[in-house]
Amino acid sequence: MGINQSVISKIESGAVVYSNILFSLLLFYAKYVDLNALFADEFDMTEQQILFSQKEAMLSLTIEKIDMLKQDVIQQLDSIKSYIKD
Repeated sequence: MGINQSVISKIESGAVVYSNILFSLLLFYAKYVDLNALFADEFDMTEQQILFSQKEAMLSLTIEKIDMLKQDVIQQLDSIKSYIKD
């Protein structure tokens, strides 16, 4: 990942870090932790079986990727529609 302990300590203490470092860290943890559960408005540590379920984490990632793909396809179709109208 290329992130050392001092960077992790900065993140834990709330110090400013580059966004690419934070995103790399989140992508790493997304393999093992359901980020939707972690960042939910009503986060509850007692529901750890859901939080640390790799199946749930993979499902969360898959849903996000499909949503991003959907938005990309919609933008491309809108662009094609605009081109055809002109």
